[in-house]
Amino acid sequence: MLMGETPHDYDFVVVGATEEYMKEKYGDSVGEGFPVYLGPVPGYEHLGKVEIAMARTEVKIGEGHKEFTFKFGSDVTLEQDLQRRDFTINAIAQDLDTKEIIDYYGGQEDIKNKIIRHVNSDGFIEDPLRVMRMARFSAKLGFEVAQETLELSKSIDIGSLTIERVWGEIYKALESRSPEKFFRVLLLSEHLSQVFPELIKLIGMEQVHHDEDAFEHTMMALQEAVRRDLPIEARFALLLHDLGKGETPKDILPHHYDHDDRSFEIAKDICLRLKVPYTYKKLATWFTKEHMRLHTTEEMRLGTIILFAETIIKNGFDIQMIIEMSESDSQGRYKVDWTRLKDAIKIIKITSADDIVEKGFEGKKVGELLHQKRVEALRRIN
Repeated sequence: MLMGETPHDYDFVVVGATEEYMKEKYGDSVGEGFPVYLGPVPGYEHLGKVEIAMARTEVKIGEGHKEFTFKFGSDVTLEQDLQRRDFTINAIAQDLDTKEIIDYYGGQEDIKNKIIRHVNSDGFIEDPLRVMRMARFSAKLGFEVAQETLELSKSIDIGSLTIERVWGEIYKALESRSPEKFFRVLLLSEHLSQVFPELIKLIGMEQVHHDEDAFEHTMMALQEAVRRDLPIEARFALLLHDLGKGETPKDILPHHYDHDDRSFEIAKDICLRLKVPYTYKKLATWFTKEHMRLHTTEEMRLGTIILFAETIIKNGFDIQMIIEMSESDSQGRYKVDWTRLKDAIKIIKITSADDIVEKGFEGKKVGELLHQKRVEALRRIN
């Protein structure tokens, strides 16, 4: 609200109440570890039943971001409740009656200055997830991370985070306005090697026909994908598409021959490691393997471009998305006329093998004749 945006999520907290009072007013609690109640909130009846928590503090009792115990009750103050929040921008409250903004930790000033800053050091270092959230909020809001927060985060071990949680944070970062900031913040906080070590190898890796190194190129491709409003799976594929350059033999640098093949193998391993959804894996592995060929579709033989277009259709990829992914990668370095590829796609979609089968052909011969039919159709319009 302070940033002029419409909220899509509301958190409500009751201060000074007992469990008995909350149960009498709202019924049994639904929370795990600390009581959360369901009910309407005055002034927000349009939201229906919402979650209402009692003010609480937390104490770490083990490893991981879920190993906490909570203290709650009528003696817990709002200031104590807000102190357990991760960042100052998330530690602001508004009184429902007076509409007063309650900001004990300078969150409004940090919003104004576009800064992500931790609330308290002890609480921050106890939860490894906060490192990922720090990077993700930077990507979501376009904010910078305070230097003292970056330095503090370096002491946090995020090894206890589950793969599902790591992928969840990567996914949320990729759907944000500045996904490249997520990876830059992890790099600055010295955690990128734990989350995405393959990206580290791109830093300083020079390339032919590029002014920037392979890491910067990848970040630029991500930025361009966001500008074009490409879907999350396309952004993920662009994140992976050049990782093979990090494994280029030193004796052929600054050339990166066959990096597409290496990127393909790395992409398969990452998709397995992060347990990414199948549709993401399908596009990422295809694009890493084929992204260099996309720059050469104008020069392909007619038969080759038909076969290439068939793989796009077979996989169910949207041709415009594939084109814009390629252009996000090239950043204007390759001026490709996509007419032949688009024509090939159209021909494949409208050309069937029905007449070939009716003539009595079977098996592999049907495929060969259908291919020839499509090539001839493409020749007539090129």
